[in-house]
Amino acid sequence: MTTQNGRAFNEWLRTQLKAKKMSQRQLAERAGLSLRTFQRLERLEMDNPPIRYLTNIALVLNCSLEDLIEPAWRAWKQL
Repeated sequence: MTTQNGRAFNEWLRTQLKAKKMSQRQLAERAGLSLRTFQRLERLEMDNPPIRYLTNIALVLNCSLEDLIEPAWRAWKQL
């Protein structure tokens, strides 16, 4: 992902965490990820994260997988 895509994903994720009143640690634990792994995902240090990571995060946030990846996709499409 490019920096613009990363910002879109990161902003969306932070908005979701704030709306759910959830910390990074809480989301990571509920999604079955270590905090470090979640932080690497959030900072886009994982170029191709396993679909199960994204699916678990979507389940915890009660959103679709499409909702999770849509912000980055929209930013990429505008490039």
